[in-house]
Amino acid sequence: MTDPVLQHGTLLAIGDKGVLLKGPSGSGKSDLALRTIMTVIPKHFDLSQPILVADDQVKIIMNENLIWGEAPDNLKGLIEVRHLGIQKVPFQAITRINLVVELNNLSQIERLPHLNNTIELISGHPLPLITLDPFELSAINKLLLAALTIAQ
Repeated sequence: MTDPVLQHGTLLAIGDKGVLLKGPSGSGKSDLALRTIMTVIPKHFDLSQPILVADDQVKIIMNENLIWGEAPDNLKGLIEVRHLGIQKVPFQAITRINLVVELNNLSQIERLPHLNNTIELISGHPLPLITLDPFELSAINKLLLAALTIAQ
């Protein structure tokens, strides 16, 4: 196991997939996470209910050649909800990270991007990378679809 590396972001467990949301402060990471964990997943999807793993800071760990993420102890089960403050929500202690989602404005995202983009949270270990606009009406649907189809 490697020493943990702190990464700015929000991590969700969606079924057996871990999805790391990245973007600058105020880009909508917590908002998209909140809307996703509050969404009821249709039964025909092969996913269990999304749950928060970490908000704001994610401890990235390499173990047995897999990349894992968890919340720092002081942030476990907490999410920042704009205009409501820090809120307690159900959480999962740790998840394997399978997909990274970079949040950006819709005008900055290619309409038909290459779906083989990757990012290395830990050197030498690429993960699939997609870009979404967190405030687009279909953002949650796209996030869930990516968890089903792109995440390894």
